[in-house]
Amino acid sequence: MKTFLLMLHPVMGVVMMGMLLWMLAGLACDNTSYRMLKRLSVAVALLAVGIWGIAGYWYIVYYPAEKVQILHGAMPWAHRVVMEIKEHLFLGAAIVALYLPVVVISEGSRVALDQEGKRVIRTVAWILLLMLFVIEGAGAIVSQGLKQSYVATEHIGGGCR
Repeated sequence: MKTFLLMLHPVMGVVMMGMLLWMLAGLACDNTSYRMLKRLSVAVALLAVGIWGIAGYWYIVYYPAEKVQILHGAMPWAHRVVMEIKEHLFLGAAIVALYLPVVVISEGSRVALDQEGKRVIRTVAWILLLMLFVIEGAGAIVSQGLKQSYVATEHIGGGCR
């Protein structure tokens, strides 16, 4: 269960990124489907809420022990700097993800005719996509910090395994 939860939240993040790319591709077309944009934006918001719950559970239940391990390892900055950035950026990304369907619903009815409506939705989607890329990268760095701490611990006992 622990490994499943650990992998579920970044996979959901990648799925969310794919949905945003799908939205952006749809917005590049002349015959943009409002229905598709609305469904994708709601799915992105629901994924954000799901990730918030899963990652929050992980952070409360499992991460405290890992944090200690990272802080005593070869890359303590992985928690001190990168995880702090990731935490704060995720709060912003979750808010932007919840805002996306609001923008699509308010601007969406004129998307088929109006370039301004597309531009607004496109801007919000790009902002969220860039935030998610940074969050995914930060997660990889934190994960590497944990792995490096285990490698450092193995060498303390004398020799490699």
